[in-house]
Formats: sequence, structure tokens, C-alpha cells
Amino acid sequence: MLSSNEMKIEDFIIIWLDENMNEHNEYYRDSIIQLRTIVNSLKTFNDNNQCIDFLTGVINKNVFLILSNTLTKMLVPLINGISHLDSIYIFSNAVLEHQQSIKSWENIQGTYNNISNLVKKLSIDVKQSENDLTPINMISASSNESLDEISCSFMYSQLLNKILISIEYDEKAKTKFINYLHNSYADNKQELVATKQFEKGYKNYSAAWWYTKESFIYAVLNAALRIPNVDIIVNMSFFIKDLHEQIKEVYMQKKETENLTLYRGQGMSIIDLENLKNCQDGLFSFNCFFLSTSRDRDISFLFADSARQKSNTVGILFTIEIDPSISTVPYASLKDISYYSKKQNAEEEILFSMHTVYRIGHIKQIDNNFWAVNLILTNDNDVQLKLLTARAREELGGVDKNHALVPLLLKMGEFKKAEEVAFTLIQSTSELNLNDTMHYSFYLGQVKYVVGDYSTAFSYFEKAIINLILTNDNDVQLKLLTARAREELGGVDKNHALVPLLRKMGEFKKAEEVAFTLIQSTSELNLTDTMHYSFYLGQVKYVVGDYSTAFSYFEKAISIAENCFSSNHSALALFYNRIGLCYDSTDNHSAALLYYEKALNIQENNLISNHPHLAATYMNTALAYVSMGNYTKALSFYEKAKSIQEEILPPIHPDLATCYNNITLNITQKLVPKNYRDIGTQYNNIGMTYYEMKDYSTALSYYEKILHDHKQSHFEVSSSVATVNNNMGLAYNLMEDHSKALLYHKTAFDIIEKILPSSHSEVAFEIYEKSLPSTHPELAKTYANIGGTYKDMKDYSTALSYHKRALQTGQQSIPSNHSQLIKTYHYMATTYKSLCRYSDALSCLHKALEIQEEILSANHRDLATTWHDLGLVYFEVMDYSNAVIYLQKSVDVRERLLSSADFPLGTEFSDIGLVYKTIGNYTKASLYYEEALQILKIHLPDTDHKITIIHNNIAGLYLTLGNHLTALLSYKNVLEIREKSLPPNDLDLATTNNNIGMVYAKIGDYHTALSYLEKTFKIPKHSKSCSPNILADTHGNLAPILFLLHQYEEATKHAEQAVNIAIDTFGNDHPKSVMFANLFQQRSEGQRLILSIK
Repeated sequence: MLSSNEMKIEDFIIIWLDENMNEHNEYYRDSIIQLRTIVNSLKTFNDNNQCIDFLTGVINKNVFLILSNTLTKMLVPLINGISHLDSIYIFSNAVLEHQQSIKSWENIQGTYNNISNLVKKLSIDVKQSENDLTPINMISASSNESLDEISCSFMYSQLLNKILISIEYDEKAKTKFINYLHNSYADNKQELVATKQFEKGYKNYSAAWWYTKESFIYAVLNAALRIPNVDIIVNMSFFIKDLHEQIKEVYMQKKETENLTLYRGQGMSIIDLENLKNCQDGLFSFNCFFLSTSRDRDISFLFADSARQKSNTVGILFTIEIDPSISTVPYASLKDISYYSKKQNAEEEILFSMHTVYRIGHIKQIDNNFWAVNLILTNDNDVQLKLLTARAREELGGVDKNHALVPLLLKMGEFKKAEEVAFTLIQSTSELNLNDTMHYSFYLGQVKYVVGDYSTAFSYFEKAIINLILTNDNDVQLKLLTARAREELGGVDKNHALVPLLRKMGEFKKAEEVAFTLIQSTSELNLTDTMHYSFYLGQVKYVVGDYSTAFSYFEKAISIAENCFSSNHSALALFYNRIGLCYDSTDNHSAALLYYEKALNIQENNLISNHPHLAATYMNTALAYVSMGNYTKALSFYEKAKSIQEEILPPIHPDLATCYNNITLNITQKLVPKNYRDIGTQYNNIGMTYYEMKDYSTALSYYEKILHDHKQSHFEVSSSVATVNNNMGLAYNLMEDHSKALLYHKTAFDIIEKILPSSHSEVAFEIYEKSLPSTHPELAKTYANIGGTYKDMKDYSTALSYHKRALQTGQQSIPSNHSQLIKTYHYMATTYKSLCRYSDALSCLHKALEIQEEILSANHRDLATTWHDLGLVYFEVMDYSNAVIYLQKSVDVRERLLSSADFPLGTEFSDIGLVYKTIGNYTKASLYYEEALQILKIHLPDTDHKITIIHNNIAGLYLTLGNHLTALLSYKNVLEIREKSLPPNDLDLATTNNNIGMVYAKIGDYHTALSYLEKTFKIPKHSKSCSPNILADTHGNLAPILFLLHQYEEATKHAEQAVNIAIDTFGNDHPKSVMFANLFQQRSEGQRLILSIK
């Protein structure tokens, strides 16, 4: 694995594989030193498998691979398709073999037996690759939406450039960068020497001189923008400004008067070329701080020609036309200012500064995979560019240069860097400078909120608000901020403002305390204030999960509003929505729907058709229908909500942090890009609905749309992204793709771990008690889902560890009757059952049932699920009376809720049929089996596992009724299906072989019976997931057959094994333990009797 230093400093790595590799050997050590003059990251291997594992695991780096001659033929075919493998070099002192086959392989750059020649070639190729990796941005000339859908990277890089060159830097900035380099190059002596020279001699030479001398300067700077790594960019900002100022100075001194033509050759992906063709006459920029071009067309031609030799890459020769009379973009010749200025500068390099923007001219093909593109430097009066520039200024809301960097870092999701910069600024700001203190306090509050440090976030917000009040009233910007703050609070007066403000900040206890004090001090005649405070108290109680109290406050507010206002007043719609949510949270969805309908009647008559409040109510209605299982209606309301969101995308993000983004006007108004706001919620909800309808592929398509939009936004990961990953994991689980499911659940887990503070597990309860952040229940859900996936993969011990963590986190963070706890208990019960820990499974299910009976109606489908699971576990422990009671309850509810052909009924009938068969009620058993089979055949193929189980159970019924031949035919039919569809060690095959063996035993064919039972015995022995229960039964069945075949000693051994396993699993008094003990005693006594006769 790469060290953290290697990962962050450059985006190239050299890997050297040689079976004789020995870094202590002088030859290899000297070769490594030479190679490390090219790139910082270098890894050596003498083991093929370790090298391939490392190579395939490299992330965000282009790999240059050196192979010894003897390994080439074997390894190259295995690794040739790896996308990040840039080039391969054959290096050996021996005579090189199979030259002809080497030439035919992709990415092979040559064969070398001299390290100097190899280093020279690698240096050229790394520079070429670095050149080709320069990212580009394009905007269509005809695109009207360009102002709303500009590439985030284009907009943010433009903003970042303008900000960095406007800030004043001191010696501390250089010292910070030097320390960063020392840390990054700690293992590279050559680069450390260069860093020391840079540190001591920086003032003696110009920025351009250093930029062209030291590879670490341009390599690190350009890599930082490609990755992107804002940490490096900010650390290097003093140098960026110095080089920009030097280029600007040279440009002003030697300003060209005649038109100039320059060239640049580089590689480009086929996809980028197609985009370029579609953007002809549009705007174009290279996403780098300083762009290298040349007056010499031939040199640029060679760069482009070399690039097209790589797979999936085309060579591009850019011809850049500059008219100095209409453009003031700074550029400079390096001829007299570079490190090489005293030498012959054959390339005649011209360096452009800071994201120069061009207009795309003609595009034509020169040769195969080789294109020429004409670029014209934009006119200062270019209309589209002016609009983009205005938009860039608008992004920062008109803030001055000292305030601009922090909000931009927040927009880019660089929260740690934003915090670092803001903290440095606030420490260096005078306490008398209330304006700056207010801004930096707001920014620090935003950062602390995002990373989950809610108490610190509140203290910063509080400080910002105090400074906002104390600052000069004549400050125009602050007047705008104050007006925006009032707007955010819905225009309420100062007496009403404090409670919603505290609630928005997550200070629920303080909000409750203030509201309760206010409502007690309010005159009974002042109905409006009483209504407001009751509503606020209801909201606080709702958020913390105290629904019964929330109901009482909401109902009081509604009662006052219905008496004071007209029946179509907007306040009533708001109140109806809130009490509807409260009913939803207690699973009283029909009552919730009544209130949502009341809200919609008001809103549809008073609001425009695309108002965001309508979208919110449509979404709430859809969620209620989902919970009631009416997915068709749910989808229709989701589509209505989505249509509104797609049309208007309201600027206010539902997150608490965004409330304060809005207070800071346009500075942070667009913290979340437009394609990743409430519309993501709509896609997620539609996906969840299709999931409930068991249309998993359509559900996945909606989830993937959300993740795609998130990647496009370049916004920091959030708990909502974790939720989508969790949902995708659940869908893949049900599609039996458990490896993908685990990947998505672990991604969700990593996101949540990243969002939460490192001390989360220790202080979770304290954080919830103070601010109840929304991400904590998501963490419990993620633990549970990962555990569920491990369970499906039959790794029950790992599954159980995750379930216990889910339960512990949930018990600390959510109400004791929350539905997530029910799910966790169910997961734990299923896992305990798989481990044959039946008493633990029953305990978990009864805890789940206790919560459900408290919050659900008697006919709720989730209650039926728990009753069903309880029935199955009671069946396992041979408590058949309880098994029948609970399974019958489940069947009764399902029959009321579902149609006669619905899939879940088939499973219910099959399970209860088995119980009735076991207790000897064959008539009922047969009836339920036949009904189950009819239902499942509608939904499943004949080879499906569930159908074979029913066939198996029907065969068992025939066996019990003494119809042995029919039973045998049925069992053999099941075996034939299972042998075709299951792996050879599957436990279902063991069960079927066992059943066939027992039928043969019943008809007295003991030799055939033994052959099937021995097959049964071999399968559990080779199965990692075999339960002790199955092993005990297998031993118990073998014992009497062996005894009847006069294999007495073997019979006794198997009987003894059966009783030992049963006692270890169930205890001494369990019916199965007693049964096997009696069997063992009979076989032992029989053996002793036979031996005495002999």
C-alpha cells in the first residue's frame, strides 16, 4: 500500500518487478536512486503476486511498470488491460528473448539493458503523460443553460485562481509549504535536497526560474489541480501568486503588437474529443494554473504524435491564435527568465497564467487518431466570457478578497481546509473588527456543523449573530444579511424569532425551554402567540421523538388557527402537514393522509402549481402510501413532487447548515449544487417504492441516478449519499448479488464514519441529548445492513457483531419504540437462529413484538412478519403449540391484507403446512401445501428453491401417510432439480439425500438407505455453514441403519455423536437431546448383548 505521503504529492508511480530484487544490493540501490529523480513514488517487488495485487489496487495514479526479461512473457498478458497502467519497460542485463512477441503487446515502450537509457526514456514518458493528463473544460456556444449548469470544476477553478492571486502572503506561507514538502518527501533524499535549496535560495531567483528548475514544483502543482487536492493548492498559493505576477510583469514589459501563433501537443481521450467536436465555437480552457505552449510547431507535433500511440487516446495538436489588440491575458516567454535561459532553449516555451480561456475554432483530422484543433484566445469583450465572469463574482455574493477563500472552500466540500483557513483568519483578526469576526464565526459554525461537532457549531453561530447585531447598521452588506436572516425566519417578529432559530440550529432543549417560558407568560387572550408557541413546541417534541406530546401541541395550534383564520389560510396547511408527519411517525398512516389531503386542498387552491410547499406535501403523501403498501398511488405523488423539483429546484437546502448559509446571503447560498438538492430525495423515494414493489432493477436505476448526480456535483459526501448506498445494498441483496450488496453497505459505512467526529462512539448519547443530529440513526442502520449482508453470506459471527453494534448505537440515539430497533432485533433473531441459538432468537423477536404491539395496529403487516418468524423459531425448538398460534396469527393478517394470489401468502401457507404436518394434522397440512404451490408457481420457475421445498414437504406428507413409493418419487424429483441448481456442498442436497435414505429404510432396503445417508453425512462435513442441528440429525439417522446392517461399533459411535451435539446445542432436557440419548442407550445395550452372545 502507498504511504499517505506518496498518495498525496504526485499522480505517477514507478513499479519495478524483478525476481532478484534486493534494495541492499549496490546495483539495485543505485538504480532506484536514479529512478526516484523522475517521480517520488517508487515500489519494488520480487514476488509476482504481491506486485499484481499492488498494481491492481493503485488509485488515482498512472503506473509505469519495469519488468525483468524473464517475467515479461508470463506477466504482460495478465496485466495488459489495467486502465491505469500507462507504460511497460523490459529491463534486463541478460540477452533479451522473444523480441517479436514483445512488440505486439500493448503499452510496451521498449527493452533496455542499461539503467541510464531507461531513466532517460522514463523521464520523457512521464513528462508526456503529465502533459496528456492536463484536464480540460468546455462550454457550448449555443447552450442557454450554461449559466446554470457550468462544470463545477470550471467555475471553482476560476474562482480559486482569482482569490489566490488577490491575497497578500507573508513568510509564514512559504514556511508552511516547505514543511509540507519535508513531510511529503521524507523518504526521498534527492527531493529533500532540492527542497532545502528551494527553502534557502527562494528569494535569490525568480518564481519562473524555480518553476522550470525543480520538478517537484510543477509536478506537484499540476497534480494538485488534476486530483484535485485543495490542501496542496492553498499551501502553494504564495508561489502561484509570485509566478503569476512575474508572468504579468514580463507581459506588460514585452507586450506583443503583432498576432501570435503558438502550439501545444497532448493526448486526449476519445470521449473528450467527441465533446470537443460538439462544442465547436464554444469556450475552452485547460484546467491548470500555468499552461505550457511553444512557438515551435514541430516539437508540439511530436508530443501529440507520441500521445496517440497509447490505447484509447488520440493525439491533439492545438494551434493557438492570439490577437494582442483585443486580449490582455498575460503570457510570457521563458527564454530569458527560466532555469535554462543561459542554455539553448530549443523549445521556445511560452507560459500562460491562470486558466486562460479560448474560443474553439476549426477541428480537423490529420491522421489516424490524430487531430488538429484551432483555439483563439478570447476577446476581453467576449459576451459569453463576460457572463461567466459575472457569474463567478455572483458565486461569492460580492464579498471582498479577504472573505472569499473560506466560503469557496466550503462550496468545494473542502471542510477541513476551510476550517483551518477560517481559524487562522479569526485568530489574526482584531476583536474590534466585528465585521470580519462575524464572517469567520459563521464559516467556522458551518464547518463544525457539517462534521458533527454541534455544540461548537452553535457557539460559533451564536458569536456570529451577536456580532451581526453589534455591527454598524450602515454597512450595506450587513443590512442584506440581516434582511436575509429575517426572511429565513419567515418574517416573524423578534418575540417569535428566537424559538425557530434555536430549533434550526439543533438546540432543541433550549428551544423547548424558551417556548415553554413564553407560552406560560402569554395571555390567554393572545391567541396568535399561543398558537405560534404551541406549534414550535410541537415541532421540538416531534424532532426528539416525543410524538404524544407533539400531538397535543399541534392539535392546540390547529384548534386556535381554525378559529382565528379562514379555512384556506396558509398557516393551516403548514400545521396540517406537521401533524400528518407526526401520525406517519407513529404508523397511523390513514390519519396522516387525512391531514395531508387537508393541506393539499389549501395549497392547490392558493399556490402556483410548481410551488415547493406543494412538492413537500406531495412527497409526504407518497411516503404515507408507501407505508400502507399502496405503491401505485405513492408513485403518482412522487412523480408530482419530482416534476416540481426538476422545474424549480428551490434554493433552500433542507439541512440546518443551509439556514445559516442563507443568512450569509449569496456567499454560501449554493453550498449544495442544484443537481444535488431535494431532487435527490425524490429519486431516492421513487427508488424505495420500486424496491417495495420488488422491481429491484428499476429501483437500482433511480439510486444510480442519485449517485451519478452526486459525483457530478463534486460536493462533499453526506448522510443522504450513505442512505442511497444502503438502499442499493439492500436491492442487490434481494437480487442475490451479495458481494455487490456488501460493497455498497461498506461504502455507506465509510461515509458515515467520515462524517461523524472520531470520538462519536464515546459521546454519541451526549451529542444526541443536546442536538439530535440526523446522521446517528443512519449509522445504526448501516451497521444493521452490513450485518444483514454478512448473514446472507453465512458469516454469522461477523453478522452478529455488526447487529450488536447497531443495537447499541440505536439504543443510544433513537427512541425506545423506534422502527429501526425493530429491524435490528429481527436481524439479530435471524442470525441467532442460523447459529441455532434459539432462546436468544426468541428473546429478540419478543422484544421486537413488544415495540410493535405498542405502536402498530393489530392488522399491520410488520406484526404478521414477527408472528411468522416467532412461529418458525418455536417450530425449531419443537414447541409446536406456540408455533401454530403465531403462524396462524400471521396467516390471518396476511389473508386480510393481501389478495389470494400474492406471493407472501405462498410462503406463509408453506410454513404453516409444515407445522400441521409435524403435529399430525395431515388434512390441514395438505390443504396449505396445495394452496402454497398454486401461488408460488404463478411467481416462480419450477426450479426455484421455494417450490422445491414445498414438493419436499408434500413428499414428507406422503411418507407420513405410509405412501412410500409416491414419497420416494417426489423426493427423487426434488433431488434432480437441486443437483442441477445447487453447488455440491449445499445443505439442501444433504436434506434431500437424507429424506431418500429414510424412505428406503422404511421399505427395508437398508443398503440403498445407507448409500444416501452417507452422501448426506459427507455434505455437512464439507460445509462451513452447517448447523449443529443438522449434524445431530445426520448422526442420529445413520445409527439405526448401521445397527440393522450389523455394523454395531459404527452405529454406537454415530449415536454417541448425535447425543453429544444435541446436548451442546439444546441442553440436557431438550426433546431432541432426550431422544438421541435414548437412541445411544439402545445401541450401546444392543452392542453389549451381541458381544456377550458372541
